Amino acid sequence: MSLPQSAIGRLRSALDEFEAERLDVDRFCLEWRRALLDLGSALPADLAETAEALLMRMESARWFSGEACGFSGKDLAIALRRWLAAVEAAPPLAAGKV
Repeated sequence: MSLPQSAIGRLRSALDEFEAERLDVDRFCLEWRRALLDLGSALPADLAETAEALLMRMESARWFSGEACGFSGKDLAIALRRWLAAVEAAPPLAAGKV
């Protein structure tokens, strides 16, 4: 899929900053949502929905710790990194298919 590389770079950069603990959860999710908006129709709706679901879980995870939550911010960052790698590796979309 042909994606705006500036938005992809911002997703990657925010993820790097979050994993290095230089971005808190709120700022990280805000940065990702802004970049996802910039991707617009270049990103298929199902992939955008998957990213949003992961971001919502990340926001929820900060309120729980240990056994109280089945996922952690770290686990979700790994999932978002995998999501980003899959998006980057996906073949270009045919014209008109989203």
